[in-house]
Amino acid sequence: MRSDILPFDQALRDHYVEFRADILSQIQERINNGETGTFSFQLTTPWQLFDFENVSGRHIERGEEIFSDHKPLENWYYAMGSFSYTYGAEVTVTPTSGGQWQVTINSQVHVFDRYNWDSQKSTGLAGATVQDIELGRLHQVGLAKEYEIWGRGSIATETFTFSP
Repeated sequence: MRSDILPFDQALRDHYVEFRADILSQIQERINNGETGTFSFQLTTPWQLFDFENVSGRHIERGEEIFSDHKPLENWYYAMGSFSYTYGAEVTVTPTSGGQWQVTINSQVHVFDRYNWDSQKSTGLAGATVQDIELGRLHQVGLAKEYEIWGRGSIATETFTFSP
């Protein structure tokens, strides 16, 4: 998914920078409050929205074929539309010599989407504009089905020395 949707990959990288800063802030706070031994904690970011409406910095015009040079991106767009993602992490902090701390962050990305049809939305499909309410009728008569998508990335481990 990340290799197919490069703007999503970049959004994840940017979000991880903020997430890591939050982790370091929590570590610093615990040390400032007198923590002296090994400690662990879990942290999760708020869910974020990834929306294809602004992929590659340009708005998708209804009915416009903008994915002609990148078929995987088009497939993800039609399969998921916008979707939500979050980071979760297990953090372990261990004191080392000289007042430094070894930090290990095991983080994982989670993705969620409920593919359903919203009456106020539409999309371009094969050169025509199709209203979501029309697609929703297909669900109501049993010719289509709404579905949920759940996924998670591999656990990424980062270990480094922290100096408060």
